[in-house]
Amino acid sequence: MTYLLIQLIIWAVSVLILTALVAVVARRIFMGRKYAILDREKERHSGLLIALSSGAKIESEKALTARPGSPSWSAVEEFLFKGLDTPGREEAIRLFDELGYTRHYLERIRKGNRWDQALAAEKLGRIRCQRAVPHLIEALSSANKDLKLMAINSLGSIGDEAAIPHLISILKRSLKDEEEVSTRVLKSALISFGPAVLRDLLSELDNDDWRVRATVLEILCEINDMAALSEFTRKLRDDEQEVRAKAAKGLGRLGSPDAIPALLHSLDDQDWVVRLHSARALGLIGDEKALRALKETLCDRNWQVRAAASEAMAGIGASGCLELLRVYIEESDQYAREQALDELLRADIYSRVAGLLEREDILKDHGKTADMGKGADPVVQIAGMLSTLGPDKLREALSSISGKGAGDEDAILKVCKSLKENQSRFSGAGSQGN
Repeated sequence: MTYLLIQLIIWAVSVLILTALVAVVARRIFMGRKYAILDREKERHSGLLIALSSGAKIESEKALTARPGSPSWSAVEEFLFKGLDTPGREEAIRLFDELGYTRHYLERIRKGNRWDQALAAEKLGRIRCQRAVPHLIEALSSANKDLKLMAINSLGSIGDEAAIPHLISILKRSLKDEEEVSTRVLKSALISFGPAVLRDLLSELDNDDWRVRATVLEILCEINDMAALSEFTRKLRDDEQEVRAKAAKGLGRLGSPDAIPALLHSLDDQDWVVRLHSARALGLIGDEKALRALKETLCDRNWQVRAAASEAMAGIGASGCLELLRVYIEESDQYAREQALDELLRADIYSRVAGLLEREDILKDHGKTADMGKGADPVVQIAGMLSTLGPDKLREALSSISGKGAGDEDAILKVCKSLKENQSRFSGAGSQGN
């Protein structure tokens, strides 16, 4: 009996393996024939894409008509979608409607299986079908997550403002339920509306949920419209630190000097992340009025804030590099000096100054060389090089270092004086390597 049972098992396994092999071979044959037919249909309709690419109007629509799901239908559909990226975009959209594709997609989004519904929503977004907006809005409440995500994305692509309140409502629910994927897609969709979404978003900046306020500021930051300037500034005083940080980041993106007073105040915020984004924002705005406060921030207790402040100073231009150099030369605070040194070295100031000083038009009045000695402190070497220059040449050197203007006359003269006063220190450091 045991022997017979073993034989039966072997026979059953063999039948299963053979059946699987037959199924695989049959599927390959079937798919091969299917793709061969599709390739022939693509070749037959290849003139469609050529015509669309030239911007021509298609007269023979009857030759393009096919049964939904057939190889001919799929071939024409593929060329129409490719035509959306050509001068014939409007003609391609007209053909989607005339040949029944739009109607088919609208039917699929209502009656298809979950994959058909999601695919139909995606295609309606690609052709920016206004008629699909009510169906896509309805799909926002679907239990089919794939359909819901595609509907969100397509509503952003179509850009009908009627969808904005619905998308914001879904966004708030998504944040509450912590749906990370939906939140990302929703933010992207809302950003695609541009300034049209401002009115609805700004009204949410006083929402009781800080996550909503922070996310709205993220979206506004990406839209980057000056109409939101006053709201970004107001939100620097929000009770939640993440909201204040997002507001500071947005002000940096806007780049308006009007935001400087509020950002200077935020450099003293109790939360280090807010101070960090405020420093970065001041660097992006690039106004020399912020240099004094940024210089003081080099002594911040958090190293990331100090790094942001030094980077912001360098980003302001030559006057910022100049102040970093003065910090390194004159400042007694170890943290401030180290941060100034790090930023100057990160910008490769040494090589740029050395190369500049080797130019004949700078050296000819001084008879100096850029070689301050191997092994010396690079920033001390930089200072030594610059100490050889008068105000005019120093201005030229600082402009080259930063890639921006060299700053005002008083700043140039102050650093020139500081360099001269410390010249003996530079010479001593330079001789150490000789």
